[in-house]
Amino acid sequence: MLPIFLHIEHTGGTTLHTILDRQYGDGLYYVPRPSAVESLRKLTPSQLASTEALWGHFSYGVHRYVPQTSHYFTLLREPVSRAIASYYYVFRFDKSPNRAKYLSGEIGWPEHIAKPWVTQTQISRLIGGNDDELTKHRPTRVGAEAVAQAQANITQHFAFVGLTEYYDESLLLMARLCGWVKPLYYVRRNTGERKDTPSGIREQLIDLTTQERAVYDWAKARFLALVDSQGAGFQREVAEFKAANAAYAARQNRFEALKARLRPFWRKLRGK
Repeated sequence: MLPIFLHIEHTGGTTLHTILDRQYGDGLYYVPRPSAVESLRKLTPSQLASTEALWGHFSYGVHRYVPQTSHYFTLLREPVSRAIASYYYVFRFDKSPNRAKYLSGEIGWPEHIAKPWVTQTQISRLIGGNDDELTKHRPTRVGAEAVAQAQANITQHFAFVGLTEYYDESLLLMARLCGWVKPLYYVRRNTGERKDTPSGIREQLIDLTTQERAVYDWAKARFLALVDSQGAGFQREVAEFKAANAAYAARQNRFEALKARLRPFWRKLRGK
């Protein structure tokens, strides 16, 4: 069974990618967007045979282009929180499209939250579609049947839908389902400073994310029921993992800080 990890932006996927690299190594195939369909069609039989998992910013539907029986994994995030994170991300990421317009104020909160990729990316990715839909960089506005279609796709084709808000629980459950044996420890990647959201924006986002929140709330109920079914032993496992991972992250952060302090001396020694 080929696992397909559908990475939705601002849900913790960048951190997850580091864990997937550790688990699968060269067997993890990154599917680029917007050339997902073309990329998969060009894979040779030997490449397909060596592929242990797929990962990327694609939409539901890429399984049609691989011969292996497959199932999807993804992480969802509370839609209002995800939409707010997408705004502040633009200011941190130098290569973000239209970053100059955000910095200048030409694109502000009103313009940002009016974009479908801010309020409908999660549900759009879960719905997927034909070749044309799978190659779009940004989602189009979804129809009235979107909630039912997203729920049907999850029920029929997703082995697991985790939640960003329950990241460690999601990791441990994925590890069980995928048979991961290598360490799951991580340092959070691609996160930024939390800032206050202007008055009224959160209320507008609640209205704009009605469909996404319906899918998220439904998925959350399923996820929490799954967690409860694991019993008290799983809760102890989560607590132990959180403590061990906090220690790991602290060690890694100290190491990165040391490297940053030594980097100027190393460059000087190399004459750069």
